Amino acid sequence: APDHTSFSPLYVRYWKAARQGQPVGRLKSNRKLVLSVPAHTITKGDGYASAYHPTACRGITLQELKRIASFPDKFSFKSCASARLGVGNCVPPLFMRAIAKHIRSEILDKRMSDMGLTPVLANG
Repeated sequence: APDHTSFSPLYVRYWKAARQGQPVGRLKSNRKLVLSVPAHTITKGDGYASAYHPTACRGITLQELKRIASFPDKFSFKSCASARLGVGNCVPPLFMRAIAKHIRSEILDKRMSDMGLTPVLANG
């Protein structure tokens, strides 16, 4: 795993100068997270580099990246690179679940009801 704690002296200065939510360094997409609001979008090209810990002078860990994207703690990626791609390309699992539930209740269950059928609820 990459060492998310090793910053060059320049990036230590950048990190110290930035407040929560502000860019760290020259790239606007590389920002400190804000403790009181949801994290900004992390895309596949960003990976760890775009999200910096709000109170510790470091990038985020793989575990933190997974939590931001709502992956279960026990979910494992094959590598750090696949984790960055997976998180950056995905619709977060909890968001996808909410979308699926909405589609089910607003479209599928209503269609079944219109056909005189009773929807059968599954777990989840």
